Amino acid sequence: MRRNRVFSIMAGIVVFVALGAIQARAEGLVPAGTVIAEPVPVQLQQPIVHLPDLEITGFVTSPSFLFPALGVVVRNSGVAASPSTSVVVHGSSSSLGAISSTRVVSSLAPGETRTVWVGQCFGELWVQAVVDPDHMIWESNESNNDSGWVHGKCIF
Repeated sequence: MRRNRVFSIMAGIVVFVALGAIQARAEGLVPAGTVIAEPVPVQLQQPIVHLPDLEITGFVTSPSFLFPALGVVVRNSGVAASPSTSVVVHGSSSSLGAISSTRVVSSLAPGETRTVWVGQCFGELWVQAVVDPDHMIWESNESNNDSGWVHGKCIF
């Protein structure tokens, strides 16, 4: 009894191997032109990869410090924990001038949110924050790591 096997090399390509088909033809057991077996389609599924998804969800101010502080809210919207990474904040304040700060956000469990305090906050400001700016963490969505430019006012 001859057995047929189907092997998949890559998505969209199916290789059909009829074991012994060449030998059977050579021995005259199967006439030339006879189909030995029909190829069986193989459907491949992409592997499931569980990844974190770090995103900037907003900015907050805190009057609880001696001077108001600016915080960046970072959330892991993914299904896996994220390792520690950095948050970079750039901007300008009507009172302080240029703002540039890099802080570390420690690892976040799936669904966890953390506020990273980046510095003092006075008056009107334009600010932008980026989490994982060097793309060191594989994420399910890399497009939401940047807050874009946000205009706000720090109030005591």
